[in-house]
Amino acid sequence: MTLSIYPVWLHCSEHALNAAQPHGRALNRHNWEPVKRFSVHGVPVCGTQLGAIYIDASCLTWEGQHYLGKAAIVEKLSSLPFQKIAHSITAQDHQPTPDSCILSMVVGQLKADDDPIMGFHQSFILKKMNDAWVCTNDTFRLAIHNFG
Repeated sequence: MTLSIYPVWLHCSEHALNAAQPHGRALNRHNWEPVKRFSVHGVPVCGTQLGAIYIDASCLTWEGQHYLGKAAIVEKLSSLPFQKIAHSITAQDHQPTPDSCILSMVVGQLKADDDPIMGFHQSFILKKMNDAWVCTNDTFRLAIHNFG
């Protein structure tokens, strides 16, 4: 597992680029440099540093709870109760959208502090705005069976 902090999509940008290119969208490596700079590959990042990738119109749904705007999202991510987290991405799919965004879905496992390993699902949209890539929509859920 790779030591890092949420969001895992930071590790998926190159895969998203490669998936988008065969579909003929106007995406190239030069445009993806800002996204790749956010990649943390093994380096812990605090929630407040993640504010650069969200905008005031961004939406996050975390385990069914909705957060709107950069401030609310950063507050949520900064308040997560774990000290350390490791994750392993087991599958990921990426599609270009008609408006030149990237829609991604990630499945994997994570381990927070001394908790057991849990599965997770995350979907997000990356959009280039003002020469920078931002996350406009983000959903995250642990893969826990909710019966009842």
